[in-house]
Amino acid sequence: MHYEKLRQPFEVTKKRNRTLLFLFSVILYLTYFIRGFRPIWCYGYFNYTINWTHGFMPRGLWGTVLRLLCGNHVPSAHLLALLQYGIGVAFAAYICVVLYRLINNAGNLTAAFFFAVFSVSTFNMFYMTEVGFLDHIIYLLVILHMEIALRAGWKKTLVAGAILSAIIPWILETGAFLMCPIVASICAIRMLEEKSLGIKGIIVRLSAAFIPTVVGIVIYRHMPVSQSAADIFYQEMQNKAFYDDGFAVYSKIFGTDINLGNITPKCWVYIPPEVVVYAALFIGILSLFVMNTGCSVRTMGFTIFLLITTSFVSYLAIYFGADYHRYYFSMGQAPMMIGLFLFQRHRSENLTKLQGIFMVTAGLLVLLPVLNYRIWAWNGFYNELWFVNLFKKTGYMG
Repeated sequence: MHYEKLRQPFEVTKKRNRTLLFLFSVILYLTYFIRGFRPIWCYGYFNYTINWTHGFMPRGLWGTVLRLLCGNHVPSAHLLALLQYGIGVAFAAYICVVLYRLINNAGNLTAAFFFAVFSVSTFNMFYMTEVGFLDHIIYLLVILHMEIALRAGWKKTLVAGAILSAIIPWILETGAFLMCPIVASICAIRMLEEKSLGIKGIIVRLSAAFIPTVVGIVIYRHMPVSQSAADIFYQEMQNKAFYDDGFAVYSKIFGTDINLGNITPKCWVYIPPEVVVYAALFIGILSLFVMNTGCSVRTMGFTIFLLITTSFVSYLAIYFGADYHRYYFSMGQAPMMIGLFLFQRHRSENLTKLQGIFMVTAGLLVLLPVLNYRIWAWNGFYNELWFVNLFKKTGYMG
């Protein structure tokens, strides 16, 4: 009798309990997410204003679009600040929507545990320490592709992925490693559902669809930087309220060196074991979930392969830039983003209670030793809850 109960679905059935769990999950997620909020700094303003109005400069697509939308004028400091925070918050809003779909509507306890692990991790908190980074814009493009894949057939999913992945490197060149593999994985997972498509057929179609991305990257890497455009940009920005010495440094670097002044490592770069543990935990939970979706061995094996590969490829971006912390972050963020798609695609699928108990027990044993890990030296931004400083300033806390 007890064994039969353990074979029942690992889910929340009562509507009231689903709503309560959803609210708890959202509060848990946002409580840690807002720990990462940091003041907007000069690098964000630089990212949002560099443009191609007077000639080519690396990463100028987003600034060019904003300038055109503003009547070929440099956006105001207030608008730029609003965009930087707004784009970051838009990502959090989408996570809350996903939690509503998976927990409040479907009662999926596997997804609830997965996102609880993500919520209290360094990856969730680190997101908003990158306010003003172009990564935030590209993550929204990945979300757009994800929503298309959830609603459309594999052909439209592939076409959308090809278009978006071709755009991503022109916004941020390292996006070719950080986000394009996520888009490709979503396309592949969507095609795996079509039994008429073999693995060879999927690989051929994926390769053909991403040719424009590869060609675009080659062109981007070989386009000469316009020194005159850099000089005009530098002079134009000196009159803006957000201009400072740091902004001047970025202007000179991006205007003279297509490699952006980053130091490319010449050997294997150290990965913190905590990052590997977190990435492995995300992949492990997702693998267990995929095994219970009723998919074929082919689909299960290829999906797990994609999860591992996408995480590792994100790390390889370290050989194209010196921001190690961002690439450590992406190693966990990549399988999490694919998880967003997998859970929503199979939101009614559940583990058994026995599997759920095993997942939670094993997950906690793995999680507890690394729970306090924080990425890089920016941990000063997310050590305390957002209201702690407020209470300290008002005298309610010592």
